[in-house]
Amino acid sequence: VSAKEKARIAAGLRLESQIDHALSVDISKDFGLESANFSCSYAGSDRWCTYNKRGGGSNALYNPNSTADIKSQTSGCIRGNCVKLTGGYMFIPALPDPLVDDIFADGGGISLWFKQDNTNQITGPRILVTKSGSYKNNGYSLAVLDANQIEFSLGKTSSNLYVWSSPVGSVRFNSWNHVAVVYNRNSTANTPLVYVNGRLMQLTRNGTWDGGYTEITAGLPNEVGLGAESPSGGKRFYGWLDEIRIYSTDTAFQNL
Repeated sequence: VSAKEKARIAAGLRLESQIDHALSVDISKDFGLESANFSCSYAGSDRWCTYNKRGGGSNALYNPNSTADIKSQTSGCIRGNCVKLTGGYMFIPALPDPLVDDIFADGGGISLWFKQDNTNQITGPRILVTKSGSYKNNGYSLAVLDANQIEFSLGKTSSNLYVWSSPVGSVRFNSWNHVAVVYNRNSTANTPLVYVNGRLMQLTRNGTWDGGYTEITAGLPNEVGLGAESPSGGKRFYGWLDEIRIYSTDTAFQNL
């Protein structure tokens, strides 16, 4: 690991810690990806049981589409274990924890680490986290673009939403990147705070949005998607994920 990459990781860890102190995260939404195997059964199928970094078991379950395409990694992670997606994708059912619904309603956020590589990597947007029936259609999506940008979208329909993008070259291939989004959707005048490797990004906004919001999902109720746009796949992310956290809070996000 180069000195520059160590510096980027250190900056991401500092920002991650600041967000932890500024916003509230329930342990059941702190997905450290520590499990070494698929050890739960849910709805008649094997599921990934996750453990949070605070040392206890989470009541959230990962619903992998294919255990062959989701690999547990025990080295090279940010902390402990992580997962590598090689064509698979996962969904967190809200059934055990409905607090993953509409996290930006009163100010909330997402924090995660990712590392993408060129092996089988698709062109076009690649979903990191989403709560939408399809990409840029409703709810919210957090994605990586071909130009190594972070894109965050939120709204009601494909013609009634905002899309914010970070500058070209914000993230790096074959390196760990930390990304965090903090937002309060109670006003269309609000701008999300998007951090990449500890740096606040200058965002470009596109689209029109009247403030309406709808989260539509398929499959199990109210799923949060990791690595694809919907339970049927599409816009898949190939690479590593670690330390995924979903925050809901009443704290004013501008005070971060």
